[in-house]
Amino acid sequence: MIAVLGSGLFAVYGLGFALLLRSETAASVASGLLVFFAFFGNMFMPLSATMLKIAHFTPLSGCVGLVSYPMTEGWVMDGDKRTHDSVWMLLANVAVWLAVFIAMALWGTRRATARQ
Repeated sequence: MIAVLGSGLFAVYGLGFALLLRSETAASVASGLLVFFAFFGNMFMPLSATMLKIAHFTPLSGCVGLVSYPMTEGWVMDGDKRTHDSVWMLLANVAVWLAVFIAMALWGTRRATARQ
């Protein structure tokens, strides 16, 4: 259920890029940034130290943390020690990025209708 709701975040992300860029470049830029966000969102391999701190500001960090929260109870390995991610911080991450992507999609919509 959490993963399905989190996918709505990236549906708006894709819509925003589709409205802002031409169709040939929109898919390329959106896919490339999604791979970047996945690597720096602590999705593929455990990050530590400074990289883990930076990861908390990427869009996939909140989604990955929320999806894995039932199994890990918010504990994340940071090198040799464990740190805890609060569920409220993960939800705030998702909410802020959802607002950013909605604003991007609205800006693209207004720009497209202004051209007509």
